[in-house]
Amino acid sequence: MDAFQAGRYQQACEQLVLADAAASSDLSQRIYLRLWHVYACIAAQQYAQAVNSVSWLLQREPDENVPAGAQTLNRFRDIRSFYGQPGDYVEHSRILERFAAANRERPDMAVLEAMWAWGRGDTVNAKWHARRFIEALDRELAQRQTETSLANQGATSWHRLVALFEEAEKIGAPTPAIPAPDLAPDSQEP
Repeated sequence: MDAFQAGRYQQACEQLVLADAAASSDLSQRIYLRLWHVYACIAAQQYAQAVNSVSWLLQREPDENVPAGAQTLNRFRDIRSFYGQPGDYVEHSRILERFAAANRERPDMAVLEAMWAWGRGDTVNAKWHARRFIEALDRELAQRQTETSLANQGATSWHRLVALFEEAEKIGAPTPAIPAPDLAPDSQEP
C-alpha cells in the first residue's frame, strides 16, 4: 500500500501478488488483497491482470448467498484516498477512459470501467458497466454457440459481478481501506 501511495504502481502490483501468496489460507485477506491488486493494476496499466483479479474474486464461492467480497468491496468506494498524488488518480482516469474508448469491441473493458466507477463511488455506473459486460459476454457465448460446461461455468461466475456490486451497495456505506495486517511471523529467527 505504501508503494501505491508513493506512486510506484508496478511495485505495488508485484508486492500485492506476493502478499496474496503469503495469505493463501485466509480467504477474506486474499479478497482484500485482490481488490487492491485490481486498482494497482489499473494504475500500472496492466488491464488484463486487473480483469484476472476480478475473475478470481467472482470464482470464490458465495457465503450464505452473499457474493464473496461484497463487504470488502465497500472499502474501495473511494480509491482517490489511496493515491499520494491526486493528479495520478486524474491521469489514470483519463488513460483508462482513452484505452476503453479505443477498445470498445473488447467486453472486458466494461469490467475495468465497472471497477473504476465503483472506486470513484459511482455505484449506478458500476452496475451499468457490469450489466453491459454480462450482455456482451452472453452475446459472444451465443454467437460462438459454446455448449461446454467450462464455458458455462465461466459465464456463471462473471454473472456474479452485478450481484457483487448490488450486495455491497445493500450492505452499506463505504468503509476506508486500511493496510493489510503484517503477514510476517510473530517471532523472527536469527
